[in-house]
Amino acid sequence: MSDIFCRKAITKNRTLQKKLKTALLMTATLTALSSAIIGPALPKISQALSGYQQSDFISKVLLTLPALLIALFSPLAGLLIDRYGRIRLLEAAILLYALAGSSGFFFNELTPLATSRIFLGLAVAFIMPIVTALVGDYFCGEDRDRYMSLQSAFMALGGMAFIALAGWLAKRDWHYPFLIYSLGLLVLPMVVFWLHEPKRNEQDEQCRVSTQHDKKLFFLILTTAFITMAVFFMIPVQLPFLLRELGVPSPVYAALAIVTGTLAAALGSLIYSPLRRKLHFSQMYALAFGITALGYGLTALAEGWYSVLLSMVITGFGVGLLMPNPGLWIMEIIPAERRGHAMGRMSSAFFLGQFASPLLVAPLTFYFSLSSTFGLVGFVLVFISAGYFWYSRKKQQTTA
Repeated sequence: MSDIFCRKAITKNRTLQKKLKTALLMTATLTALSSAIIGPALPKISQALSGYQQSDFISKVLLTLPALLIALFSPLAGLLIDRYGRIRLLEAAILLYALAGSSGFFFNELTPLATSRIFLGLAVAFIMPIVTALVGDYFCGEDRDRYMSLQSAFMALGGMAFIALAGWLAKRDWHYPFLIYSLGLLVLPMVVFWLHEPKRNEQDEQCRVSTQHDKKLFFLILTTAFITMAVFFMIPVQLPFLLRELGVPSPVYAALAIVTGTLAAALGSLIYSPLRRKLHFSQMYALAFGITALGYGLTALAEGWYSVLLSMVITGFGVGLLMPNPGLWIMEIIPAERRGHAMGRMSSAFFLGQFASPLLVAPLTFYFSLSSTFGLVGFVLVFISAGYFWYSRKKQQTTA
């Protein structure tokens, strides 16, 4: 009889774990969709706003405007979730996400569109650090590495599916992709019923992290996260316009190219966990930036849609290796009582990179073609890869 009760308890615990992971994975996917989902519709949004000067640039800023709000408010959100807890704030943020994001469907003018994107960014400013902090609260050790690898892959696959849907919808009307944000209304009940406020003191005893807060290393990780997102976000922002330069103007082809990259990113993220057992975080960065540099170099040399697809496979794989790295590295060096604030600052770095991406690329595209711009950025990534390779060698010599 006791064996029966034991088996039932194990089965119940596994079921609860599956529900918890499902809720976390779906919530994390919302952050992946926060900006990129309207990417395939950018050329048509630019046409709809043609009454404004620099409508191409304005449409790109609309895409990345939520990232600015996330960058500004994520550190504050991190402080609040450390003080007041995770789940209630997460529930409110998801509701705001669904309402603000989908409201773009009803608007035609710049001011209300920009306002809806601002509130969307405010919502994600809370969602992203809460989700990442919960990973640190719920998991530790190799379980944490495996979950983060799975989450990055799931976000890439979710992004692939919904960006493909956005491309199909954008072909009919640029308003329709905004409706995808209403997915938040489906995720909200999962959060309400399947997630619980973690008992962080108990988890801290199991997950040992360094009590030495290395500020220089933390700043290096945040800077790298900023660069990663500024570079990565060139894909949804600039790729539709690059394809237009190459004579492929349809948003469906742009969506398929982005989908190809996200599918490759999912594969890279799935491989991250086994690679991390053999490589330090700095070595992972050296490898991932090197692969991404190769992908951007091939993008610069692309002459048509199929060559762009090949470059997106390589680029996506490199990006998939990049994405889990900063969060896991920060969890290893930051004490648990400051985890929310640290993840808020990481979210800020990520999304500041997103917002800055078109602003940093604009001067390059003024003097060079988009193809040449991708090549120049790829050249910069080679130097970053070499820098982390040098850092990892120096670290090995220091610990030897």
